[in-house]
Amino acid sequence: MFGDLAALAQCEPDRALEVAATFALTREQRAFYSSLFDRLARENIVTTLPRLAAVPPGEARANALRALTDVWVRTDFAAALAWAQTLPAADRPIALETVLLDLAPRDPSQAIELAQKNLNNSCLDRVVLSALQTLAPSILRARRASSPWSRLANCKPKLRCPSPAPSPRSLRPTPSPGLRRSRRTKLKPFEQP
Repeated sequence: MFGDLAALAQCEPDRALEVAATFALTREQRAFYSSLFDRLARENIVTTLPRLAAVPPGEARANALRALTDVWVRTDFAAALAWAQTLPAADRPIALETVLLDLAPRDPSQAIELAQKNLNNSCLDRVVLSALQTLAPSILRARRASSPWSRLANCKPKLRCPSPAPSPRSLRPTPSPGLRRSRRTKLKPFEQP
C-alpha cells in the first residue's frame, strides 16, 4: 500500500497527501510524511509550505514540519528561523526546535538564548542539552588551563629510577630479629642464655 503511495507522491504529491491522511494510521505509516516533505522541500520550499495544511495534526504533522524545516535551515537559516517564529502555537515548538538544534553546534550560546525565549518543556531541554554538549569540551579545556595542576600534567620527569625485577630469593620471608631458625621448625622464638 505505502509503496504505491510513495510512487503516487512522485507524480501527484497532493493526491498522495489526501490518501495518506486517510490511511496512515501507524507510526511507521506516518513516517511517510518525513520522506515526502523532505523531497518536496528539496525541490521547492515555497510550493511545499501550503501543502502543510493537508497534513493532519499530531505525529504526521510533526514529521512533515521537521523534514521541511530541516531542509530549509540548511539552505537559508535566517528565513527558516523567521518562518518558524511565525507559525501557530501548535506548530511553532517543533519547527523552532529543529532550527535551534541546527544552530547549537555552531553558536551554542545563541541557541540557548533563543530556546529560553521561545521554547519550553522537552523541546527546550533537547536544545539546551545539544548546546551544552558543544560547550562542555571548551569549558573543560579552559578550566584545565587555569588549574594550578595543569602545569604538572605537562611536566616530564627528569629522572626515572628503574625498579628491579624481584628475584626468587628476595621473595622469601625474612626472619625478624626476635626469631631464630631451627631444624624442626622454620622459625621459633629466640631464647636468650
